[in-house]
Amino acid sequence: RLLALPLDRRLAYAADQNIFFINFERLSIRTRQDIDDVRAAIAASPSFTPAYNNLADTLVKQGKLEEAEGYYRASLEERPSASVHTELGVVLRKLGKTDEAAAELRKALALDATQQKAKRNLAALTGAK
Repeated sequence: RLLALPLDRRLAYAADQNIFFINFERLSIRTRQDIDDVRAAIAASPSFTPAYNNLADTLVKQGKLEEAEGYYRASLEERPSASVHTELGVVLRKLGKTDEAAAELRKALALDATQQKAKRNLAALTGAK
């Protein structure tokens, strides 16, 4: 069962392609140890953006918005993503960084104009409908 797999069993390295893969499918990050394990996975493969995003999502749920902001930004440094720009925009909005939030939400919409969450949050920031 995938849900029962510990983090170390979710790791794979394809030496012929020089690719390090981490399977985060349905991984539940609940404890401080889980967070530390994901941080270690990020350190081992810094270009694997789902690790950043999963950790950032967990930190948001825990109310650690500044820390989540850093992981979303790190993810975007590796790979542009409309959904990550959206999540970063939402975090920045919650932190009261409205100009930065609007900029991130606009970046999300430039990449994918169908991002409803980005549209809603941008409208709330700008007063537009």
